[in-house]
Amino acid sequence: MAAILLARAGWRVRVLERLPHLGGAAVSAQLFDGVQARVSRYSYLVSLLSPALRSRLGLSIRLARRPYSWCAEGLLVGEDADGGPEYAAWQGMIARAARALAPTLLEPLRSREQLLGLLEPHAREALFEQPLAVSLQRALSCDLLRGVVATDALIGTFASAAERSLRQNRCLLYHVLGGSWDVPVGGMGALAGELERRARAAGAQLVCGAEVTAIAADGKRAEVRCADGTSVRARHVLAALAPAVLSRLLGEAVGPRGGDRPEGSQLKVNMLLRRLPRLRPRARVRRHAARQRALRAAAARPCPGRRRADPRARAVRALLPLAHRSEHPLTAAARRRRAHADGVRAAHARAAVRRRSRRRQAPSARRRA
Repeated sequence: MAAILLARAGWRVRVLERLPHLGGAAVSAQLFDGVQARVSRYSYLVSLLSPALRSRLGLSIRLARRPYSWCAEGLLVGEDADGGPEYAAWQGMIARAARALAPTLLEPLRSREQLLGLLEPHAREALFEQPLAVSLQRALSCDLLRGVVATDALIGTFASAAERSLRQNRCLLYHVLGGSWDVPVGGMGALAGELERRARAAGAQLVCGAEVTAIAADGKRAEVRCADGTSVRARHVLAALAPAVLSRLLGEAVGPRGGDRPEGSQLKVNMLLRRLPRLRPRARVRRHAARQRALRAAAARPCPGRRRADPRARAVRALLPLAHRSEHPLTAAARRRRAHADGVRAAHARAAVRRRSRRRQAPSARRRA
């Protein structure tokens, strides 16, 4: 993208790519033998590529909306997900913050104070001043909904939602700034190919198989050295690298743990479906407080005329961890499955009580005999 804009502005641009192809992780491949379908091998969604930037670059690519992202415990996460008033309030706050901050990505870099001035006080505190775990604890009473929000903050990182560095907050911001996450038709390779076409048309020189091994700069000019012995002199170098990698290329000292080397993990599974799954587009929040109170009352109820607790209470108490779930949306099918599972557990518990009762009665029967 930078090569397109700089070349159009009249600069002589040369892009050095280590791999034998352009695109990096944004590539498509035919992964399934015998099936003519090209899918995104690694990176697979487009978010921060705003409509304004696509128009400015002149990209001709079709993006498909993905209104529903995933399902968890019957909750369908998407544009019209019904997670209750708390979830709606949180999502509204996030959406307003994203709308305020997103335009600044195409502007000269602003200071922290300038950015914070664009946000509501509640959003400043939740996103910039305290760990996400604290904000979620205050804003959402449902553990499932907290997990849904935390997914965008923790995915791909080794961070904790309660980490004081707030890198989980930054990850969340990157996920929400672009708005919707869309799927490029033809895979990410189609996007990379369109960017390459536009860059070459603008006059940029794109070189593959050029691994950079060192960068020497004196503040006025720079020299970029490659593994094949060639070098490029330039007035400016734009490095799309992690800070630790750039420090190594500049010959600067890197800490014993790699300095700012990013740490994280990713696992991507590609599946080819004959048809789309039949997802239920709506969900509602169902309260479990009454059920929990009833189970706890049964567990605490003593057996009449006896000092020790009713055996049935112990069985019900064993079920309490299963019943102690935060309220969360359930589809009708999920409710039926959960009711069936709870019924099976209760039946097993009652059978265990009967077996223990028979074992206790057996010695007295033998003594009478």
